[in-house]
Amino acid sequence: MSIRIESPRLPSSEGRPNSEQHIPHLACHLRNWHPPRRYPAGGLHTMAAVAPSRLAALNRLRCEIFQTAYNPTSIRTGAKYLRAHLRGPAMIRYYPDELTVKKFNAMPGQLKIEDWDEYQRLSDVEEKKRRGKGVPKKAKSPGPSYIASYGLITHP
Repeated sequence: MSIRIESPRLPSSEGRPNSEQHIPHLACHLRNWHPPRRYPAGGLHTMAAVAPSRLAALNRLRCEIFQTAYNPTSIRTGAKYLRAHLRGPAMIRYYPDELTVKKFNAMPGQLKIEDWDEYQRLSDVEEKKRRGKGVPKKAKSPGPSYIASYGLITHP
C-alpha cells in the first residue's frame, strides 16, 4: 500500500497566485533591498562645475604621466591593432615547413627522389614548343612597342 502526499494548494483568484504564494519571491527581493540615498540640501547630488579647459589640461597631463596617447577628439587611430601581438611568428611556429621533392633533393645525402610532376611539366613544355604554342623568345633589343611606351620617340 502506497501513501501519496500532495502539498496543499492555496486558493487563488483568476489563476494568479495569492499573497501567501508570493512570499518567498518577495523575500528574495527584500534581501537585496537598500534604502534610497539621501543627498544634502534635499536634492540630487551635484558636483561643482569645472571648466572644460581645466579638464582638458588634466587629461593631457594624465596622458603624459601614464604615457598614453592624447586623443581629445576621440578620433580612430588604430592603436589597438598596433599594440596587438603580431600573428605571423606564431603561425610560422605552428605550421611546419612544407617538404617538397625539390627541397628533399637539395638536402645533403645520397637518397634522391624522382619528381614525376616536374618531368610531366617539362614534357608538356616541349610538346607546346613543337606545336608552336610555347613561350615567345625574349627580345634582344628594345622593340618599337617598348620605345613607344616609354616615350623615347616623339611623334610629330
